[in-house]
Amino acid sequence: MQTILLVDPETDFLEWAQNQLETPTTRVFTATTSDEGYKIYISENPDLLICETHLMPFSGLELLARIRQRDSNALVILMSAFGTTQSVIESMKLGAFDYLAKSRCPSISNRWSMQH
Repeated sequence: MQTILLVDPETDFLEWAQNQLETPTTRVFTATTSDEGYKIYISENPDLLICETHLMPFSGLELLARIRQRDSNALVILMSAFGTTQSVIESMKLGAFDYLAKSRCPSISNRWSMQH
């Protein structure tokens, strides 16, 4: 079974994303804080981590750095609704597989525009 860990402070987004990604062969874990996400990562060792850059108590970039320090082969995708060129560059330097702008994801931006 494949596993994905989603870390985002928005519980509505986590619920929506979990429903989109979970299948009979894919298990999805969620966390709303970076420290909770780190603990789940250590205990579950997911195949993929997708996390928001704006997290508490430490940022998604710091979560990426901590995970890559522990597992240099970790597959991590960062995302943000408010990403800057600098944060994209920094995430790539830290070893992120990709960086997604939430506004560039049609299903995400459509869902958010309907709710907000």
